[in-house]
Amino acid sequence: MINFFEKSWLIKLKFIIKTKLNEISPFGKKINTVIPFFTEQDFIKSHPTFKINLENLKNMRDDIIHTKSKENSSTVGNSILKKTLNFNYELAIESVAKYINFYEPDKIKECPCDANF
Repeated sequence: MINFFEKSWLIKLKFIIKTKLNEISPFGKKINTVIPFFTEQDFIKSHPTFKINLENLKNMRDDIIHTKSKENSSTVGNSILKKTLNFNYELAIESVAKYINFYEPDKIKECPCDANF
């Protein structure tokens, strides 16, 4: 049985590991190596086509978040606008849901209301 001190220490250790992992490990390494190592399951090997969808979503996010760091921001802004208008959001959401449900089954479920969002 774990006492309060041990539990508190483990929680702090998990937080430190998670924080450091986020600082030092790029997204691709996390989904391709780190998460499969700790979970002993590999979504990317089981569903290789979804890897591209997850990477596209990550790249879209990076383009939007890091726009100010680009040299010619007006050209970059136009490029990002075109990408966002042509981005397949439904496929990205489906891929993320499959990824999460692979590691935590039934974590994300479809709405039973039959609404078309």
